[in-house]
Amino acid sequence: MNHNFEGLNEAQIEAILHRDGPCMVLAGAGSGKTRVLTERINYLIEQGVRPDSILAITFTNKAAQEMRTRIRDMRPDYTGRWIQTFHAACYKILRMDIHLLGYERNFAIIDDSEGKTLLKEILKEERDYETKPDEVLYSIKQAKNSLMDAEKYYRNLGLPLHIKDKYYRIFRIYNARLREYNALDFEDLIILTIKLLRDYPEILTKYQNWFQYIMIDEYQDTNYAQYLWANLLADAHHNIFVVGDPDQS
Repeated sequence: MNHNFEGLNEAQIEAILHRDGPCMVLAGAGSGKTRVLTERINYLIEQGVRPDSILAITFTNKAAQEMRTRIRDMRPDYTGRWIQTFHAACYKILRMDIHLLGYERNFAIIDDSEGKTLLKEILKEERDYETKPDEVLYSIKQAKNSLMDAEKYYRNLGLPLHIKDKYYRIFRIYNARLREYNALDFEDLIILTIKLLRDYPEILTKYQNWFQYIMIDEYQDTNYAQYLWANLLADAHHNIFVVGDPDQS
């Protein structure tokens, strides 16, 4: 066995050795959450689980790289292909199947800075010199992450009618421009993956069969779209293992 449980307490070891079914681990900062996750991945592989069937989600690229490095210290041949952030995992899925949604596989990704630049251009075209791009970008992110129909989302906002109408109009122009450029923003990565999984049952089944075990770090930071995405993938086998800090929620 490659396990080294030195320095771990009974609860941590119990979490590492948890095999099948859902599990939630509540742990504070500095309590060894990353070690629990990496040791559990190592344990599952040792039990015969195919490494590529373990999907481990973190919130930062740095955290994902740290997890890969720790596991490679135990298993030098481990690729860590599916230790990813939410966005990176969705990117990999969409690269394979986004053509079903009418996009080209070589889609571009725009970050918040590029999104703000695009909104500045749109506002200039609209001769709107009062609306702040930051405010519109925030509303677009919230609308997308809600997974609601955009018109309904904006209609329900507690804002004056002319502001709601303006935000919704800019939302539609912004998305049309992204589609024209064959580009996605970070929110699109998740919501389009959800759409893909919902609209194409055979694709959902493919990834449910692929990912036999799903682990999520910093679970308290997940939004509704991320929660739904993870639960869609885990719905067939229910082998979802999440770690969170209730004090940071």
